[in-house]
Amino acid sequence: MTGPVQMARAFDDLADGYDNDHHDEIARALVALAAPADAEHIADVACGAGAAALAIAQGRSHRGTPILAVDLSAGMVAAGRLRAERLGCDRAIDWRVGTAVPLPVADADLDLILCTSSLHFLGIRALADWRRALRPRGRVGFTLPIASRFRPSGPFADLVSADVPLPETAEDARTLATAAGFIDADARILTVGSRSVVLTVATNPAVPGCSGPRTPIVLGIDDLRALPRATRIARTSRDGILLLEEHRDREIDELWLDHDLGGDDSIMPVVALLEEAAFDDHPFEIGMIFVHSANPSGAETVVRVLRRWGYRVRRATA
Repeated sequence: MTGPVQMARAFDDLADGYDNDHHDEIARALVALAAPADAEHIADVACGAGAAALAIAQGRSHRGTPILAVDLSAGMVAAGRLRAERLGCDRAIDWRVGTAVPLPVADADLDLILCTSSLHFLGIRALADWRRALRPRGRVGFTLPIASRFRPSGPFADLVSADVPLPETAEDARTLATAAGFIDADARILTVGSRSVVLTVATNPAVPGCSGPRTPIVLGIDDLRALPRATRIARTSRDGILLLEEHRDREIDELWLDHDLGGDDSIMPVVALLEEAAFDDHPFEIGMIFVHSANPSGAETVVRVLRRWGYRVRRATA
């Protein structure tokens, strides 16, 4: 691979004519898969014109810690900063010109690292640096082009790193993430126009050096559904609170919540417990909260409240 000067020059030359629509669509899909919480510390690595950082900044209910957006190309960073100003979210992003590997952050400093359309230029060493920069149970999200459809041209053909195996399938991308020491990898193929990429999100292990399989803890609070993925289910808000208290100092991989729990009972006492824990600076350690209620208004309230307190939340179908 050629050096950083050649890399910066190639992307500087591309900055004015960059295909933002294409990269914005990919970034939005990756951000949706990663489901960042408002309070998380996030980096957009090799950010280009800031597609991922902009997607997150526009969707945040409050600004919190600015998103770090770093790229070797001053031209790309300038283009991204201009886009942020036009969108009114320039203060939500910390733009920096510099190398993406190593990231200019301390060890275990970040909750989420995103890299759209750039890992194949950075090289495999980026994955190791991301594990260094991520907190335990932090996540990484990256995209890679489908190998059989990738046809780099001009100077970019010489910039592609030879040590990153481009995936042909989603399973190939999961294997790449797992081989780098990440766990719980999720990957899926996205086609935008004539081009296809694999979106991948994976988790940094809670225990350094521990990348082997473990039994996930999946809790559900629902009055009716079977929730086949759940390892434990509570049918009332009272039992749900007891279930969470039992797991207060344990890592919960997934928490599935239904809003209406029969009669006058609802999930809101459980939501209040989660709120109070976060307010006391001791939030429950939950990989992802899924809200699957048939009550759209109630479900939206749960999602909004929990995201405000820094929990990772998605609407889902049980």
